[in-house]
Amino acid sequence: MISEEFRTKFKKDLGDTFEYSPEVLKILAKKKELNRKGKPYSPQSIRNVFSGAAENKVIEIALFMVYKKAMKAKKTLEDLENELNNL
Repeated sequence: MISEEFRTKFKKDLGDTFEYSPEVLKILAKKKELNRKGKPYSPQSIRNVFSGAAENKVIEIALFMVYKKAMKAKKTLEDLENELNNL
């Protein structure tokens, strides 16, 4: 289950307006993960898992993957900005 600590860290590090649902949907589609009805997961089901209202290991893993990827991109951008400022 997604913990309150992770949600807080996620929002603090990436901002409240970070669009995580589309990225999670891409990961789930790439892995061909479907819901119980055999259909793709909905953005609402992803938000329910993120908020802690529902539990789903597949979505939770995808959320962690999105966080890790976004943090890596953020660090790369910060490093490039620092490098540019030091020229």
